Amino acid sequence: MEPEPKKQRTDEEGAARWRAVPVLADHLVGNEVPTQPAYAAPILDKRATARLIAAVCRLYPLEGLQHLKRVRGTLDTSKAHGLEILLCLTRDLPANHKQPVRLADVIPDDGSFAEYAALGLPFGVLVPQSPPLTRPQFEFASRCWPCSFHERKRLSLLLSGRPFDDADKRRMEAHMGRALQAARAGLARGTRPVGAAVADPRTGEVVAVAHDCCSPERPLHHAVMVAVDLVARGQGGGAYSYDEYPDCVCVGAGRGGSAGTEDDRGTTEVAGGGGHDPRTPSEEEPYLCTNLDVFVTREPCVMCAMALVHSRVQRVFYGTPSPDGALGSAYKLHANDNLNHRFEVFRGVMEEECRQLSSEIS
Repeated sequence: MEPEPKKQRTDEEGAARWRAVPVLADHLVGNEVPTQPAYAAPILDKRATARLIAAVCRLYPLEGLQHLKRVRGTLDTSKAHGLEILLCLTRDLPANHKQPVRLADVIPDDGSFAEYAALGLPFGVLVPQSPPLTRPQFEFASRCWPCSFHERKRLSLLLSGRPFDDADKRRMEAHMGRALQAARAGLARGTRPVGAAVADPRTGEVVAVAHDCCSPERPLHHAVMVAVDLVARGQGGGAYSYDEYPDCVCVGAGRGGSAGTEDDRGTTEVAGGGGHDPRTPSEEEPYLCTNLDVFVTREPCVMCAMALVHSRVQRVFYGTPSPDGALGSAYKLHANDNLNHRFEVFRGVMEEECRQLSSEIS
């Protein structure tokens, strides 16, 4: 009896073995928000609520805390009053204020005390120090004190754990497959086994493929750096030639530039001889990697991550983390608010295959 043929792995089975995990800024990952101490007071006569809100807001405007609502319903239904008003932050009072706090400690003795006659004794509360950015943070913050919440649909989708459908994952696997193929070719040529592929998500086409090309003469030619340079070459620019690396190619035109093809091996020169195309980037011909995705087998280093920032990449997908990686491991450079461009990052695409290949790095 002949043995059964080995079952071929389908695309769906392959995609099911890995998950693209969003790499988010630290303040988006937690389910809590920082809190700070404050004082509130019961509203003894709800008919005075509007007047009290106006008076307290004049006295303590709570600048920078516009996410906080001024009034809440009482949490203790056994109390006679139904509403409570946020008076001030603890830091708004003198450092040596007495405990327990009296209403006279909060309201200045300037003849306006009668305006606050409908207030009861102040009590301490914790209020959210910053606005909640995710629904779990909003639920936590609301248990402290009511606040406003403007849900960011894209962020909620990322946090849902299912930001991509099966068709998306098949495309991602195909693009990372190109990066893996390039990495293996680089390994065969004696370079580090790291590969990168740049793709246009609107068309599904690969724009450039590269592997590590580092040498004593060019120690900075990491796979991402080469890929970005190939995209520039496809748009009529580029700084280097990769004739000696036939698997580093400019595949597509990069939406407008006079690109080389795979047969050209990324060696197209700008008309007029060896400089950068003087044309100004526009909506029709974007700057470098604008609106493009980058797939790289190993988490980029700081240098490569900054190159991706300057290239205006849209998203980065990597397979396996790196101890000195700048997109989740050592740093989260893509989430730095001080940079003039930020992009989405996902880890874990074909992680096992990328990890096995990465183990060849000494």
